[in-house]
Amino acid sequence: MSGNLIFNKYEIVKRLAMGGMGEVFVARQTGIAGFDRLVILKNLLPDLAKQDELVNQFLDEARVAATLNHPNIVSILEVGEWEGVYYLAMEYIKGADLVQLQIDAYKKGKKIPISVAGQIIADSANGLDHAHHASNMSGDALNIVHRDISPHNIMIRTDGVAKVVDFGIAKAAGRLTRTATGMIKGKLHYMSPEQIQGQAITGATDQFALGVVLWEMLARKRLFKEKSDIRTYERIVACDIPALSSINSEIPPEFEKIVMRMLAKDPAERYPRIGEAASELNRFVHLYDQKAGNQQVADFLQNVFESELEDRAKAFLSDAGKFMKTPSQGTSSFKMSNRSATGGPATAGSSGSQNYSKNEQSKSQTMRRPAPARQTSSATLVLAGALGATIFLALLIGVGFFFYQMGQGENAAAPNPPAAPSVVETVDAPSDPATNKP
Repeated sequence: MSGNLIFNKYEIVKRLAMGGMGEVFVARQTGIAGFDRLVILKNLLPDLAKQDELVNQFLDEARVAATLNHPNIVSILEVGEWEGVYYLAMEYIKGADLVQLQIDAYKKGKKIPISVAGQIIADSANGLDHAHHASNMSGDALNIVHRDISPHNIMIRTDGVAKVVDFGIAKAAGRLTRTATGMIKGKLHYMSPEQIQGQAITGATDQFALGVVLWEMLARKRLFKEKSDIRTYERIVACDIPALSSINSEIPPEFEKIVMRMLAKDPAERYPRIGEAASELNRFVHLYDQKAGNQQVADFLQNVFESELEDRAKAFLSDAGKFMKTPSQGTSSFKMSNRSATGGPATAGSSGSQNYSKNEQSKSQTMRRPAPARQTSSATLVLAGALGATIFLALLIGVGFFFYQMGQGENAAAPNPPAAPSVVETVDAPSDPATNKP
């Protein structure tokens, strides 16, 4: 396995995603005494590592998330740099994100129980409350606001625990990068009225977004999404939110009251801190359903996905070691196609090729950067110039001979007049039926 190690400790299993700035991989970490676990690796593409602003933007996520230690927030395990590649390692969550849960439940005709929805959002609110009130080692408040809360960034483990992920664009004190004036970050359909209008954002902004997520889970429809972004913008600014009970008659008034307070247009009318919303949700779901809790969430996941989530994790482990042998998955960001097992340049026949053929290695490299332009030698330019001059001289001689022959013909007897040419009708282009013009 040592020939496949990345950052000297991780074995790449599968690439999950690739974007304009970096990639996300599932990797396997092993150690002494049978230590073995899956992790998630995120890296900045090497070509961007020379741009300080992009490096700082990438590392900001790690700086923010690494200060947070809470069971409802994804854990950052390590931040580092290896052979010019910046990366961060985070815990692998065996489970599904809230988008996947809602889609699969809908396809299988399974409604998410009210108590399950409440527990998932309560967990997420507790994680966000911790982030909002976190401080650094010196005790200074970090003032973290996630500002990108959506179903995509809420993961539910198979044991029923929900975790907030992806603090990549979080607002926080101590960040090296700042959002430019007039620039709004986040997912449009989950923005609060103050966020979408470019006003000051606080923890109440995350509370509103989480309220949108909860409203959609219970209503089983989108809240603000319209056919155009302009119309969506207008809906969010107006903050005209239909009563949940008018869409889902099963929603108890007490629960609807909690949701609608989270969705108040004025941030001052929402809960003073999102942790209070979490407490209200927890209190309600346990009164509403004695079985409420993380185990009930876990049972619902099992009901929806059956063995799919367990099988996926097992497949990742069984696929370890195969990634480097699959050119289509690409390893250019880790520079493995031209590196030996010891970290030096690969030579012909060395194990560093990872069973890539020569052509396959070339494809892997050219995906990352364009091939350099060919250099044209001065001797080639001289030969090309000489050939062009020769062709031009030959043309001049040919034209001169042609006119000489024409002169000779005019001095000879006039030939018989030629016959009238036959008329041949040609069509250069189809005509326009309306104007009869081409």
